[in-house]
Amino acid sequence: MMNTMNISGKITLTILLALPFTMHAQQEIEGYWLTQEGNSIVEIYKNSDDKYLGKIVWLKEPNDKKGNALTDKMNKDKSLRGRSVMGMHVLEDLEYAKGVWNGSIYAAKKGRTFSVTLSMDTQDELLVKVSVMGMSRVQNWTRTDWPK
Repeated sequence: MMNTMNISGKITLTILLALPFTMHAQQEIEGYWLTQEGNSIVEIYKNSDDKYLGKIVWLKEPNDKKGNALTDKMNKDKSLRGRSVMGMHVLEDLEYAKGVWNGSIYAAKKGRTFSVTLSMDTQDELLVKVSVMGMSRVQNWTRTDWPK
């Protein structure tokens, strides 16, 4: 009987010790990420529903050639075409499962939403895998200290 309690106690202890590491792994995604092209920074944060979102907080070129703020002009919904790209949520409904975050990504240049999987390559590198009709494209986003 004593051996059973020892095994049970060891299992409980192992689970309790592993829990902070699992929670930390989920939180590593939070922060500011420079996109692969270097033309925007996306802030990823957790919302009140325990899902993660990402919004554009910096653009290398925030204005068009006429000096007007960039808008979501390619959106299929005509009523949204006037909204600003700055501050736009591009990552939505990211949920953590089995070492990755799954959700959706909005590509303003195309006016379309795609499935996305995010995974940590290193502490400061985020692999962004966009899937469309069975094909995938992977980008490498880099953690940044923005704003300074």
